Amino acid sequence: MSTSAHSLISDFKVHIAEGRLGHAYLFWGESPTAIANVCRAIIALLECGKTSCDGLCIDSREFGAGDGGTISIGSVREAITFLWQKPLRAARKTVFVNGADALSTEAQHAFLKTVEEPPEHGLILMSALDPRVIVAPLASRFQKIYVGSEGEEELSGAEKTAAQLAKKFVAGAVAERRVIIADVLEAEELSRVEQLLAHFVRHVLIECRKDPVKHVRLMGRLTERWAKMQDFNTNRKLQLETLLDA
Repeated sequence: MSTSAHSLISDFKVHIAEGRLGHAYLFWGESPTAIANVCRAIIALLECGKTSCDGLCIDSREFGAGDGGTISIGSVREAITFLWQKPLRAARKTVFVNGADALSTEAQHAFLKTVEEPPEHGLILMSALDPRVIVAPLASRFQKIYVGSEGEEELSGAEKTAAQLAKKFVAGAVAERRVIIADVLEAEELSRVEQLLAHFVRHVLIECRKDPVKHVRLMGRLTERWAKMQDFNTNRKLQLETLLDA
């Protein structure tokens, strides 16, 4: 399923009104902002009856990666506990995982049983760079929806840098790619490296999706290596260098 953020919100408004809302949706696409807007609008429709929340959304939780760049199994367990509580105001208790590609494999498996057998009042929303970054047993339980971006997205300084590097990386030869990897990893502070690296991975996938047939090998290898980087304390440079000839 693929559509614009605006039309998706309209569709979900109808689904909610007619009682046809599912229990688990995985939204993906080029624009994290557009995806987050859809998820937050769904939450607001459930709690406030309109597409923007009045600040009293007590039956929903949104969480994403911390400073370490990953979402831990502890965060997932807290989300599951919250999801099983009865809603106080809305028809659903909702958890929004903003950036599910940051979930460790352990954390993804912790979600599996709840997604397979959710509480009747539960709703799980996830956003990701690409459905393939989610382990297959978990991803198969979600309705997957591609969210198209609406116009040019305003990028932060770090993300703008990452987008420029990603474009050069996809088009570049081995030697140029090696230099770009060094540029991505050169920040002195680990938190800055993790931030730039996450932006870089997202934008490499964006560039690859412009010609998925040509770049299918790079896309597959990147999602595999990114999962390993999220799960293990592995050498980022060595993982990225496996992409040099992809």
